[in-house]
Amino acid sequence: MRYKKQKKKKRIGRNIRKVAILVIFLYFIIKSVPVVLARNDKTILPEKDILLKSYDAQGVIIKEEQVFTTVGGITPEAQDMEGKRVPAGFKVANISISNDISGLKEELKEIERSIDMLNKSNAGAGLFEKIKKDNGETLIDQSVEALNARKDAIIQEISSNKVLYTTSTAGLLSFNLDGYEKIYIPKEFENYTYENLEIPNTTKSDKEKKDGFKLINNFEWYIAIKIDNAREIKEYEEGDLVNLEIVDGEDEIAGRIVKINKTGNRMVLVVKFNNQLEKYYNLRFPEIKMILSKDKGFKIPTKTIIDKDGQKGVYVKEFSGIIKFRHISIMEEVGDYTFVRMGNNGYIQIAGYEKPVRTITLYDEILLDPSNIKEGQIID
Repeated sequence: MRYKKQKKKKRIGRNIRKVAILVIFLYFIIKSVPVVLARNDKTILPEKDILLKSYDAQGVIIKEEQVFTTVGGITPEAQDMEGKRVPAGFKVANISISNDISGLKEELKEIERSIDMLNKSNAGAGLFEKIKKDNGETLIDQSVEALNARKDAIIQEISSNKVLYTTSTAGLLSFNLDGYEKIYIPKEFENYTYENLEIPNTTKSDKEKKDGFKLINNFEWYIAIKIDNAREIKEYEEGDLVNLEIVDGEDEIAGRIVKINKTGNRMVLVVKFNNQLEKYYNLRFPEIKMILSKDKGFKIPTKTIIDKDGQKGVYVKEFSGIIKFRHISIMEEVGDYTFVRMGNNGYIQIAGYEKPVRTITLYDEILLDPSNIKEGQIID
């Protein structure tokens, strides 16, 4: 009887030990499951970027332009100077003011040919009988001296029928006249109101354009910017600096506001520039992107952001492999990404905390999918 009791006790003890071992084994399996799931989670590094806020508007370029509406006679030197700066006194065109000099030019060619033939030969008059003037007199009946005298007289007469156009000042030379040179002029900026600035769908037609050239002052030019909704931009004052991007251009340019004309919630900013006109001289109604602000920050995928105890943040994997929560301060969400503040030496100020708290840094590994992650876990 005693033997049976001892045997039963041993059996119960063995079962208890087995259950205990099983419980411990199951505990470690359950604890290891999140780690196993987390081992394949990918990480990404924060990306330094600039959060750009801008306002799209329509602009009108205003320039000081001297226009010469002459026809033809462009000098060879001026042919290749479109859009380039030329000095004062540069010869642009040599224009005939008389249309009836073609006969003089033909006579000059004939006299030059006759002089050349007389100088080469002492042959008889029969050689030149075919070369006659309109009155029937043969050129051979005249001496070389007389022919040279007539040649000089014709040259003088032709020259007196020409006007030489030279630049009075230095500036950009252009042969593209759009017809707005006398409309948008750099003065009386108070008249550049929203209502007065009519932007055409297209520039003037080729039939309305005139032949000629113009000289542009490239050291001082302006853009009148039409603002449809003044509430969408910050409050500007005359004298403020403005940074713009001209859509047809490549670079950002800086100018100073010289006039603000408000009409209700609409307004026009007239901005003065002192350089880079050579890139935009051929534009009249460009699309404008006003740069309202530029802020440096980290750009991270929005899906990495979690809410922990009412605070926004991300999970990062430290060097040891331990998962840690990092607070973030959101600037703005753009598409699938969110811009967050970079902080000061890795710390940011968060509402509800007396002291700055740790945030992400440039080399923190952020978990792309934090759904199966808990703080304190260890991953490879």
